[in-house]
Amino acid sequence: QLHTYFLFADTSNHAAAKFALKNGFLLQSAQTYMELKKNSGFGFKNVSLLPVHLHSDFIHLHDTLFPRAYYSGKEIIERINDDHKVYTSEDENGLDGYLYAEYNRQEKEGSIEFIGVDPDKRMKGIGRNLLEMAVHDLFVNSVANSIKLCVETANEKALSIYKKAGFKVERSLNFFKLDIRVKEQ
Repeated sequence: QLHTYFLFADTSNHAAAKFALKNGFLLQSAQTYMELKKNSGFGFKNVSLLPVHLHSDFIHLHDTLFPRAYYSGKEIIERINDDHKVYTSEDENGLDGYLYAEYNRQEKEGSIEFIGVDPDKRMKGIGRNLLEMAVHDLFVNSVANSIKLCVETANEKALSIYKKAGFKVERSLNFFKLDIRVKEQ
């Protein structure tokens, strides 16, 4: 049973916005859709994937940073395979941050789904390093032709990191959400 519906519509698509609001969807946020085309600007990066001993730390960090996301930490771990990877950064105290990316073999396209850095360890280049690690792996090892992502437009720090990494803004979207809960009798 479906309980939640999501709608992403280009900000210039007024008909979609009208439909969403007329049908009870609530505007959640403005999103920026970005893309990075395959290039040779990324040198070799040491790729660190999520080790089993950090699964519980990952779940805790992800669910803390993204409590109402479309995938929980546990769901992400269940999705891990050759095309769905969690890249990690850790120090002697444990997990610093992670990046979850997916690769679509048919489209030869990667997507960055989540980047999470421990709030106490931000501003140290961890997010940038994770992004470079994933971009390298997706372009070189997975043979992606492009990598896409969607980020909240108000998240200026993330937008800055992505732009510095070469991502280009493709479009602006509005994110709508509709919750349908069946009343218990």
